Amino acid sequence: MKQHLKITDERSIVKMLMGIFTLIFFVFILSMVLGAFVWPYVFNSWYVYFTHKQPIFVWWEGVLFSFIPYVGRWETAFVCWLITVVAMLVL
Repeated sequence: MKQHLKITDERSIVKMLMGIFTLIFFVFILSMVLGAFVWPYVFNSWYVYFTHKQPIFVWWEGVLFSFIPYVGRWETAFVCWLITVVAMLVL
């Protein structure tokens, strides 16, 4: 017979939950750090291109923008950054 994994010890449940929370925390921090660098670059590049003025977005606005659900995700930030880099090379 196959042995099934049984979680009966309270300590093992706590360790499992701490691992899950740690993973979520690192993904959250990664999103904030990436947003701090990527979103100001994206916004400032397009702002300068269309208005010919000085950049106005700063890093903490990128962190705040990364908190918006579905928009501030790191995948969206990376795709927007990639599109901006290619567009600024071509334009």
